[in-house]
Amino acid sequence: MASMGLSVEGFIALDCLLDKNTMRPVGGKRFHSLTVDVSNLGEWFYKDAIHLTPRRGAYRLDVKAPPEVTYKLEGKHITVFHRASPSHEGAYPRSYRSLEIKQYTYLKVRSVKTLSLEEHREEMQLIEDLFILLTGHRVYVPWPSLRGRGKVCTYYYGRTSEIVEPVRLMECWTSWGMVQQSFGNLYDGLRRGIDDWGPGLYLYLGTRRATKLFTENRFMNLVWGLESLHRKTQANKTPDTTRLSAKIERILAQIEQPKDKKWLANKLKNAGEPSLEERLFELFEELPLEVDRDALRAFSKQCADRRNDISHFGGDRHGSYSEFSTRLNVLTRLVIDLYHALLLQRIGLDPSVVKRRFYGGPNSYGYGRLFHELGLTSSMEKRGGGRRPDGRKT
Repeated sequence: MASMGLSVEGFIALDCLLDKNTMRPVGGKRFHSLTVDVSNLGEWFYKDAIHLTPRRGAYRLDVKAPPEVTYKLEGKHITVFHRASPSHEGAYPRSYRSLEIKQYTYLKVRSVKTLSLEEHREEMQLIEDLFILLTGHRVYVPWPSLRGRGKVCTYYYGRTSEIVEPVRLMECWTSWGMVQQSFGNLYDGLRRGIDDWGPGLYLYLGTRRATKLFTENRFMNLVWGLESLHRKTQANKTPDTTRLSAKIERILAQIEQPKDKKWLANKLKNAGEPSLEERLFELFEELPLEVDRDALRAFSKQCADRRNDISHFGGDRHGSYSEFSTRLNVLTRLVIDLYHALLLQRIGLDPSVVKRRFYGGPNSYGYGRLFHELGLTSSMEKRGGGRRPDGRKT
């Protein structure tokens, strides 16, 4: 807008479909397949297609893409495939002073029926969330390619653009070799988990995506998410509160004033709910940890007490803020990884892979020290056997 001179109109496109070659708009609202470039996860896949062999003063270059893998799910097929191409185009053979050949990895989701643009956006979110869980890193995949009814286009839509570093295999929770056989089940498990757990899933993912958070923010979101996850898990279970209900009725029967009886009945209506400590303990107990149950319960109590300190007392009730913050930071470092492991196991990852993260992988020594600092003694230590900080037998 302008009060004098030329008036200018600005436009924002929430959905933009452009031909991949001409960059001209493409019509259509429904497409049957989505393909996304996941080459920034190349080290996680570690399936190399380019092989260089020295031969008598020369080099032999072989490019052979690994075979594609397809997973059949309800209503859709998931395919992971690789391609390699040179940086130069034109007629062959040709001579070069320099040549770059790059390998690309793609993930394709083909649906039995055509899907709306909104459904494809949800599919993109699912892909990113799955790789965040499998790698343990922030993942941002480029704009997808859509295909349907003879049309192929690049789909641009409103989302926050991010620049993230390529993942490093040694820093990942899993690798393609660990999950290749079960990748389809993991994909489907996360899709079902979105509906089943809702906030219990996204409160964790949001914490992973947000790098600039105070420790209190991160810790509270984690505990809040774990509580939500437990409530969703226990939704179909009916606790046995017969004895508790009888006890409450006996107490109410001794009160003569109707108003007092009504007030107390309202206060005790949720008395049968498990405490936060019990909820955390039951969740952590699902994990294949070699930790004594009493120690795990004490750790759960620490987490619950810290949450209550923040929510009801504004911080530590007994010490200085620096001591409180230092202890909270240590708790948060372990809680976020236990939460991560719990979600991976819930969507279908083999518990042995989860266990290896804590006891057999390159990070096991650090976890051993963290367990020791937080009083999470192993079951063997309680029986008299010793363990080193990395969890191995002495």
